[in-house]
Amino acid sequence: MIKYSVETKEIIDSLRRMRSVGMTAEKRKVFTEIGVGLAARMKKNYLASGLRIRTGNLINSLRWELFASKGIEGVSVGSFGVPYAAIHEFGFSGEVSVPGHTRDSYRVRAYEVKAHTVKSHTRVITSAFGRAIAPRTVTVRERQVKAHTVKSHTVKSHTVKPHMRSVDIKERAYMRRSLAADRQRILRLINRAYGFK
Repeated sequence: MIKYSVETKEIIDSLRRMRSVGMTAEKRKVFTEIGVGLAARMKKNYLASGLRIRTGNLINSLRWELFASKGIEGVSVGSFGVPYAAIHEFGFSGEVSVPGHTRDSYRVRAYEVKAHTVKSHTRVITSAFGRAIAPRTVTVRERQVKAHTVKSHTVKSHTVKPHMRSVDIKERAYMRRSLAADRQRILRLINRAYGFK
């Protein structure tokens, strides 16, 4: 597990002075403003950092939550419920365990069909428009078929045994960059809410 603490002295000092007072409507408004602003900036920096969106799980996990417990109140901003967020934020170089699994490989073959004539004939059909129907005899009219290419897809499954894999994922700090960029605004909002100068 990767842990990260903010070592910005001014923010930590302001947060320590806030312990004694309860969460009021004004403070809730300030923390909401901090959370909304930081979460929006994180999503913007996420896209600017070069991280791609595949499933959307990581970018959708970037959010904020208010908290108040044991005399401490504030806002949590970050990635919730996505364990690999820290790997992209801080980078990672090392060995990872890959569990055994089944992988499907797809093979596409293309072949040419020459121009030809389909003669008139009858046949029995048991489905129409993807639905099963009672067997029915139909007549196919004679028609000309133009030359064309047909692609056939085959799927082959194979088992991958458990193994270790070396990975080197570079750091793409989208959360820390957002906090650093919003530092002055956060301090100004906290000082306003608590009447600090």
